[in-house]
Amino acid sequence: MVPVNYQWKTLRRIMNSHIFSGHNLDVSKNLRSEKVQELID
Repeated sequence: MVPVNYQWKTLRRIMNSHIFSGHNLDVSKNLRSEKVQELID
C-alpha cells in the first residue's frame, strides 16, 4: 500500500505540470471567464 503522503505529492506534481501550467491556463482563459460570468448572472 502506498502512503497517502506519496500519493498527494504525485497528484500535486501532475496538477502543477499539466493542468495548472501557464500554457493551459492561457488556453482555458476564455472558458473560465464565460463560466464565471454565468455564475454571476
